[in-house]
Amino acid sequence: MGGRGSPIGRVGGDLAAAVLSWLAACAITLATWPLLRPAPLMPFLVAVMVSAWWGGLGPALLATALATVVGVVILGGPLGRTSGELAVLPVFVAASVAVAALTSVRRQAVQAERLGRLWFSDTLSSIGDAVIATDVEGRVAFINGAAESLTGWRVAEARGQPLEVVFRVLDGRTRTTPPDWLAKILRGEPPVADPDNLILIDRDGREVPIADSAAPIVGADGAVLVFRDVAAQKRADTALREARDRLEARNLERATALESEVAQRARAEAALHESNQVLDALVRASPLAIITLDPRGRVTTWNPASGRIFGWSGGEVLGRPQPNVPAELQEEHRSGLEASSRGEAFAGFETRRLRKDGSAVDVEIWTAPLLDDQGEFSGRLAIVADLTARKNAERERTDLLRRLVTSQEEERRRIARELHDQMGQHLAALVLGIQALREGPDDGPEARAVRFRRLQESINLVGREAHRIALELRPTALDDLGLHSALLNHVEEWSERSRVEVDFQSTGLEQRRLDPELETALYRIVQEALTNVVRHAQARHVGLVLECRRDHLLAIVEDDGAGFDVEAVLGSSAPGPKLGLLGMRERVALVGGTMEVESVAGRGTTVLVRVPLVPDAKGTSWPSCGSS
Repeated sequence: MGGRGSPIGRVGGDLAAAVLSWLAACAITLATWPLLRPAPLMPFLVAVMVSAWWGGLGPALLATALATVVGVVILGGPLGRTSGELAVLPVFVAASVAVAALTSVRRQAVQAERLGRLWFSDTLSSIGDAVIATDVEGRVAFINGAAESLTGWRVAEARGQPLEVVFRVLDGRTRTTPPDWLAKILRGEPPVADPDNLILIDRDGREVPIADSAAPIVGADGAVLVFRDVAAQKRADTALREARDRLEARNLERATALESEVAQRARAEAALHESNQVLDALVRASPLAIITLDPRGRVTTWNPASGRIFGWSGGEVLGRPQPNVPAELQEEHRSGLEASSRGEAFAGFETRRLRKDGSAVDVEIWTAPLLDDQGEFSGRLAIVADLTARKNAERERTDLLRRLVTSQEEERRRIARELHDQMGQHLAALVLGIQALREGPDDGPEARAVRFRRLQESINLVGREAHRIALELRPTALDDLGLHSALLNHVEEWSERSRVEVDFQSTGLEQRRLDPELETALYRIVQEALTNVVRHAQARHVGLVLECRRDHLLAIVEDDGAGFDVEAVLGSSAPGPKLGLLGMRERVALVGGTMEVESVAGRGTTVLVRVPLVPDAKGTSWPSCGSS
């Protein structure tokens, strides 16, 4: 019905093998019966094993059945010694089935392994890349035709050789053997960092550039290394690179010709772009308002400073008439635009403009005409400076000068009044006492001694009053002993007169003198601060701190009085406390320092003065507390 290759033929052959094995076992048993009598079924067990190995489980079971029949005949017939020997048959059957099953499984595993090896060998032999397979010890187990061509080794010669003998490689960059390359391949790692830059040394010493076409694959039986010859590819790459270089050279020649034509234009455009950027940055960063108008008076430029000064944003004014010109100055504005159209420019004229909230602002304006490429009038440029701060400073300085003059006159009147009321009375009493002593009757030594004591008391009183007035004008302790001692004396006398407790703390000035100008300024500042406490604060306690550090001098006057709104007082047009604060701030500025005033209604006031002892922006420099 079919040959050995057909399914029926294969089954028939397997069964025939089982029968032949059984017949052979029968023959061996009969021929060697005296020897096999103790174990007469042993040849049949071998027959079952051979049937299972040759044909599988089915033929093995057939051999087991035939062997069982023979066993019944032998052990139960005339050759058997006793009928009890038939009890061995179940053991034989069980052993035969177990042997048949195990042998069949082993047969299938061996066949699967054989098929796998055949498939593996056929596959690796058929691919175009070179393939070398190794065992777990790194010896060549397989090499395909492509690998034979590249390495110069035949399969029979290469099999069993160490991989490093058959597959010798160099690192194309360093021209050295890669370190640990064989161990890396066995671990499934590329032998070098750049697998496309390997050089293979064949059996004859010829160098062949190769590259991995796949990463090494590691299995239980070793490793498989796949590589290919890239010499042709490298030659093609070289040819392609040379062709590209020639093309780039031609393109470069053409580009050079084009660059020579456009270089001047590019430089001009770059210079124009840079100048425009610089101009735009200047306009945006300028603290002055910069406004441009077209010939009809509509706004074309409105920089951020314009928005800060006048309150309108660019989106609100661009393309519209300038909104910050007061109604009464519209004619002046139109006349200025007409003058600019005639090429006239104006520098530094003062006028008024409006803010968005309706308030007026004093400004100073510089104007210039704008011309287009043909030299025709295209608009007007105006640079506007806000004079508010300068005007306020001028008013404050005027108020301060007026206050200084008033203070001088008040001080002169006070001194004159004290000289007239106090010193005049004491001197008149002294004159009368001297006159009575000279013209009065001689009442004896005791009466004259009483009169002399009264005269001496009057003279002492006059001296004390003169000393008090001198101290108020200029304390001698400031010149003789320094700022610390002068303030200590002044604080004690001020506390006694005002009945306000003072906590005075001084650090770094007990045994040290400062510049006389600096000592005088700080003394007057503290004096004015204490005067303000008496006049306005209604305080019960005052803290005075004077500290000289390495790089600055610090003075703090703090009270627990009524307090006030600092911004409201400084922004008020009335004199009063404002003038005292302005005077103190003026003195601090003269010595290069700063003054801060912190006050809350009902919670007291703190005046903090800081004077740097290193050169400031104005060049003011005082010796530091660490210098001698």
